[in-house]
Amino acid sequence: MKQSHAWLIIAALLFPATVAGKSVETTSGIIYIQNKQYEEARVILLKAIAKDPKDGDAQFYIGIAYSELDSVAQAYQHFTLAKALQPKKAYDIANNIQSNYARHYQLGQNAFKQTNVNEAANQFLLATQADPTQSSGHYNLAVMYARLSLADSTYEVKALGEADQVLKLAQPSDPNYTKALQLASRMLAQLGRED
Repeated sequence: MKQSHAWLIIAALLFPATVAGKSVETTSGIIYIQNKQYEEARVILLKAIAKDPKDGDAQFYIGIAYSELDSVAQAYQHFTLAKALQPKKAYDIANNIQSNYARHYQLGQNAFKQTNVNEAANQFLLATQADPTQSSGHYNLAVMYARLSLADSTYEVKALGEADQVLKLAQPSDPNYTKALQLASRMLAQLGRED
C-alpha cells in the first residue's frame, strides 16, 4: 500500500509538468538538478533529448548538469541549442556560459600567478571551451602554449592556432589582437616560417 501511495504522489507531481508540455524525462531531470544529482540529471535529460532534440528545457537543464559536472564544452553546446529553441531564456543562458568561463579563466590566472604553467594552460583551455567566443581566453591559452613550447616544441603549433583564434574573434582595436599578432609572429619564427 505504501509503494502505490508513493507512485500516486510522484504521478501527481509529474502530471502538471507533463500537461505543461514537458516530458517525464525532462521533468525528472529538473527534479534531479534541484536535488543536486547532476549525473542522474545528465543521464535522464539525454534520454529526453534523444526523444525530442527540440526540447528547449531539456537542452537548458542538461547544460546546467554539464556545468556542475565541469564538462563545460558540452554545457556550451547545449546552452547554445537551448538559446535557439528558447530565446526567452537567453539572459539565463548567457549568465551560465559567462559563469563557466569566468570560473576557469580565474583559475587559469591563479595558476599562472603560482607559476604553474601546465595548470594555467589547462584552465584557459577549459575557459575557451566554456565560451569559445571570448578572445581573452584564447590569448591567454596561446601565451601558456608559447611558454610550454620552450620545453616542448609540439606546443608551437598550438600557440599559433590559439593566436589565430584571437585574430578571428577580436577587432583590430582590441589590445589582445595586437598581442596575438606579435605572438603569432614569434611562433612562426620559431617554426622557421618567417615568410
